[in-house]
Amino acid sequence: MGADCARPRTRTAAQFLGPTSDWAQIARDHGTRTAAECRRRWEKVLHSGAKKGRFTAEEDRKIREFVDAGLGFSAIANRVDGRIAKQIRERFTNTLDPTLKPAGTPWTADEDTLLRDGYAEYGSDWVHIASLLEGRSPGGVKNRWN
Repeated sequence: MGADCARPRTRTAAQFLGPTSDWAQIARDHGTRTAAECRRRWEKVLHSGAKKGRFTAEEDRKIREFVDAGLGFSAIANRVDGRIAKQIRERFTNTLDPTLKPAGTPWTADEDTLLRDGYAEYGSDWVHIASLLEGRSPGGVKNRWN
């Protein structure tokens, strides 16, 4: 599900039409998503009340605490107001995971070589490539490549 269903036009149409929104019409208006995809994006992200933007120190503390306690990302999202499981997962795997190198740690020539070789073999499978690079997140690997 992509940004197509997040366009202001979708948000306005869904708000105007209400709970009985004509998702098929909204999908046709955008042309690249199905009605089910647009409806799911509206329900799970746009209309869910999910927070956007930066995480607070308190949210980060809670995420670390709940991950350490063995909770899954969906369970954590139920305990961190305004955040959905996808946001929690991405925050942890790209930023809060204690196995990651600190932000701003320079890349070594060996890491760059592993990144080039990994891309040549696996394409843009950033999760797989990150598994070859100790302490680097999939998001960090993608950002380095781009």
